Amino acid sequence: MKSSFKFVGLFFVLVCFVSSVFAQKQIDNYYQFSPKEMEGMMATFSKDAGWKNLSATMSSRSFERIKHEKAAWGFKGQAKTSDGKLQDVLFCAFDFYNPKSKKGQGGTMVWRKVGDEVYKAYLIYPEGVEDLDKALELSEEFFADASGKLQKAQSWGRCFRKCVRGTSRTVVDAKGIRFDVPSDCGTGCLASIAVCGGATAILAVATAAPTGGLSFPVLAITFGVCAGVSCGVCIGICALGCI
Repeated sequence: MKSSFKFVGLFFVLVCFVSSVFAQKQIDNYYQFSPKEMEGMMATFSKDAGWKNLSATMSSRSFERIKHEKAAWGFKGQAKTSDGKLQDVLFCAFDFYNPKSKKGQGGTMVWRKVGDEVYKAYLIYPEGVEDLDKALELSEEFFADASGKLQKAQSWGRCFRKCVRGTSRTVVDAKGIRFDVPSDCGTGCLASIAVCGGATAILAVATAAPTGGLSFPVLAITFGVCAGVSCGVCIGICALGCI
């Protein structure tokens, strides 16, 4: 009998984006990385001590990267600080899953940089939780500090969840960069996924192929395909503004 499990990988940031719109809204010189460039970013990050520790912990807990081009997403650009100066910004995320989980379990590693401030972390979602909002609320998050040591966090994932839900109208990071959150994030973004779940099955086949026959709806990809422009602006702003 063919096994199946449902995977909730954060990165509905994956393709939930329209670059021209986002660039006009919040980011100057916006550039979205190609799948090949994302692999290059992973190789670069893997030289960092903190990232190595995060990766090692994910591996020790049986998580593996999803080998699919849509399971990694990132961009770079520039954002204005409160005094009008431009800061370089970068955000990348990579989706993982736990092949040993019988209920289905996903995880994500993120690298966020605003100016010289870097936040690198992993999020692990509860087994068997299919609801994206609930998965973020209950996620386990650890970040690597300046020395590379892992510390428990209660920050990026939950901030991101509230931001995309539209309950936070502005997000101000530690360096004073303010990101204005569109008023329609809660309706135009989260609600979009409800009307096109049928796309999930087709995408799941391609994504699940390397996993030995397991099939699972990948909400990350579905969210990206379904949400469109309104979601893209919300996702990008919230990804950068939260820490």
